[in-house]
Amino acid sequence: MLEFFTAISVGCAKYNIPKSKRALLEKLQKLGVLESTQTKDMIKLKDEFLIGIVDTTLSKSHSFLTPLHPQYKQDCILKSIPRNIFRGDIILAKKERIKQGKIKGVMRYKSIARFLCVLEAKESFDICVLLQHKGTIYAFSLQNGQRFTPKASQKSLRTLPPHCVIKIDLRSLEIHKVLGVLDDPNIDKQIVLEQHAIDQDFTPQSLLLAQSYGTRVLKSYYPHRRDYTHLAFCVIDPKGAKDHDDAIYYDIASQTLYVAIADVSEYVSKNSALDTQARARGFSVYFPDSVVPMLPFALSSELCSLQKNRLRLALVWEISLKNGQMQHHALYEGIIKAKECIDYESLDSALTQKKLPQSLKWLYAYVSEVKKLRANRLKIGYDLHSPNPNIHIDSMGKVTHIDLDHTSLAHHIIEESMLLANIAAAQMLHAHTPNGLYRIHQPPKENKIFQLLDALQDLGAPIMRSKLKDQFDAIQHWAKQKSERFAQIIDTLIIRSFSKACYSATPSEHFGLGFALYTHFTSPIRRYGDLCVHRILKCLLYDAKGLEYLIANMESIAQELNLKQKNISYLERDFSNLKSVRYVLDLLAQNPNKPIVCEAILLDDSIENDEFAKCLALDLIPNAYILLQSCGEFEKFAIFHVRITGADLIAREIYGTITKAKSTTKKRENV
Repeated sequence: MLEFFTAISVGCAKYNIPKSKRALLEKLQKLGVLESTQTKDMIKLKDEFLIGIVDTTLSKSHSFLTPLHPQYKQDCILKSIPRNIFRGDIILAKKERIKQGKIKGVMRYKSIARFLCVLEAKESFDICVLLQHKGTIYAFSLQNGQRFTPKASQKSLRTLPPHCVIKIDLRSLEIHKVLGVLDDPNIDKQIVLEQHAIDQDFTPQSLLLAQSYGTRVLKSYYPHRRDYTHLAFCVIDPKGAKDHDDAIYYDIASQTLYVAIADVSEYVSKNSALDTQARARGFSVYFPDSVVPMLPFALSSELCSLQKNRLRLALVWEISLKNGQMQHHALYEGIIKAKECIDYESLDSALTQKKLPQSLKWLYAYVSEVKKLRANRLKIGYDLHSPNPNIHIDSMGKVTHIDLDHTSLAHHIIEESMLLANIAAAQMLHAHTPNGLYRIHQPPKENKIFQLLDALQDLGAPIMRSKLKDQFDAIQHWAKQKSERFAQIIDTLIIRSFSKACYSATPSEHFGLGFALYTHFTSPIRRYGDLCVHRILKCLLYDAKGLEYLIANMESIAQELNLKQKNISYLERDFSNLKSVRYVLDLLAQNPNKPIVCEAILLDDSIENDEFAKCLALDLIPNAYILLQSCGEFEKFAIFHVRITGADLIAREIYGTITKAKSTTKKRENV
């Protein structure tokens, strides 16, 4: 359905509209929102209208529209939305411009979307916990605490265990599924998967197709492929990973980097049963102890995975380097056999102690090249670090501790190698076809930058009239002098002021990385976009036969991936919130007489309508939000110690009070 609405938004030929969509087309024509283009058989949505997908905040206090036209990279504020509209519904809206206020004496406007009608109502579910209130059992949403009365008798509800977690249909209020009990920490993964409609099961057809390829690769079946099995390829991945997408090797004599990426497209052809499942998922979803893969395990963890000492099919970039610059690159279908598979921590240790095995001695020379590559890249691109929390759990699903991930030399080795391969892929796409699948990042909006610089100036950051890159470099240098953690906070604030990177069928710059062209090529096992790019590039290796078929509907695929990526980011946020709250409750229960204290930074110092001020934990439960009833005289971005006083698992909230100031940034008096 998204494909049809995206096509109508952009413009499409009438004869390309399938019969199954004719009723929708007639509905849009009757509404008078379509127009014919200069070519009479082409039809498109009028410029003053938008078709998009509804999104809401957790509290449902604000609604947004994600337009399906690829030119819109940001959501619009959605107004006049009825109560019976839910997240995921596809609607028609009208564009309007409203005054935003003056910046430097110039009136600024922002675009909003005003609801007109529903075009497709999606199945809408919520995950709730059953609780008794004044003698009656209700369902309370685990997203926003909203209370529902399930379409079931009180007698039947009382047969369910206490704190039972259910999946409820928001339109009919019928119970769709019973998931378990909230007291079981192992239920958290199931809650977020159901909440965000992530399918965990593959169709029988796709499983059979995946298994039909067997478990081994035989060279004799692929005489046309280059044999790279003599090269000492190395796989570098996180501990416990099984879906190894990439391997690298550096030839010192020729200064050639070989980047081998699993050739998933050999097994997953367009519109096959496997492709349908992969496209529906878009991405693999990772948890601390498991993964919900984009492809069946027979492929993702076995036949496609670049396992040590196993023959595997790969697309291999041969990239010649000189003084930290890419000179030439060429793509080949190949067969490789990885000689080593090592995790980041072990590689860092081996490099520090100079104890690399013989098969990896080439890494010493490549490290020097990586440092040059990185230094050259950061002359244009941004070096921003916003570490994510690593949640460590035991076999019972309980959190043992939470820390932040960090980047190291081993990470830089892989990062710079993959960036080169992605750039090479983007350049090859752009040279041969007008349409492809790119990863783009637009420059930040002026008003966002002004707001950020004003806030940072209040903290004492150096603000100067210069190029944006020079300005942020100066701010980062200032922040690093204070502390590494403070620098990470400032980096996070800078990142939040930037636009979001997204997929696009048409090429554009990647502002953050500083690249004129960029795409995703290096993770086809876990990202559908990379798989699409593989198919196109392989087609180009064979005189572009079938290219039109492969690039058809690429605008729709780009939009789908953007929506799915946003959905997964919400899922990760919700899972992290659940685990952080559980961890706090466990700590409070284990230490009832001992204060639980963490360091935090104030993010919101305004307290209105009985709401809380919000701060961000910097340790113990890093990146978790803590709600404060009072922030005293402290202003935004002040850093202090917070005593955690409680938590609410249903509301997913943590509460605290300020106990000790680390910085004395106080509210400014009005002058």
